Amino acid sequence: MIILNVTDTDFIALDVEEANRWLNDNIGSLVHDDWDCSYGDGWRLEYEPNTHSWLLQIQEESKAILFQLRWD
Repeated sequence: MIILNVTDTDFIALDVEEANRWLNDNIGSLVHDDWDCSYGDGWRLEYEPNTHSWLLQIQEESKAILFQLRWD
């Protein structure tokens, strides 16, 4: 499991539907979506209130690298 802090990336500025679509198409199928936590097959995007950060957990290293290449 790779955990990425995506708070300061262009990804977090995306419209929710566009962000979910990108994750669904490139990381894994969307399963659940709430304002503070979305997850799908092999990934989880969650707001951490203590640090005011958005953390993206990705199970596969190759997909985490894909995310970083596209959004960092």
